[in-house]
Amino acid sequence: MEENISSKIPTPESEAQPRSARVVVCILALLSTIAAWVCTAYNARAAIAVSLVAVILSIVGMSSGRRCLRILSTTMLIASATLLVVVAAFIIAVLLTI
Repeated sequence: MEENISSKIPTPESEAQPRSARVVVCILALLSTIAAWVCTAYNARAAIAVSLVAVILSIVGMSSGRRCLRILSTTMLIASATLLVVVAAFIIAVLLTI
């Protein structure tokens, strides 16, 4: 019975990999959101693609156990989703007026 209980206790080594992977996802969400905003000045369609990647990474990053990473992911989600909606609406408005 004690063997089953001790085998279910998580060790720090087993928790290290997912935690560091979530940090990487949050940092990638940050970098892709910044890249999407910079890309908006040069190519709107590329900005939509990069912003969509940033939205997906932000949603994945929100499952982090650390509060600061969840706040960062939420902020990146808002920033990239806003850019995605505004640029998509602009492209649709331009296409409808042609």
